[in-house]
Amino acid sequence: VRPLRNIGNVAGEVARAEWAHLGGDEWCCTHCGYVINTEGSWEKPRRKYCEECGAKMPEVPDEN
Repeated sequence: VRPLRNIGNVAGEVARAEWAHLGGDEWCCTHCGYVINTEGSWEKPRRKYCEECGAKMPEVPDEN
């Protein structure tokens, strides 16, 4: 388990960010720059938060 690098405001304020597409299957958190890989899929990640800084990500609507 890795400790969070930036946990934000101690008073409970949650950072908000988005997944920015870097190209291919790589995306990064716009709050801390943490890069994730979507394992060959170029679709926007559905993760609800950044596992590095804890920033909350917007919901990705289903395309049905």
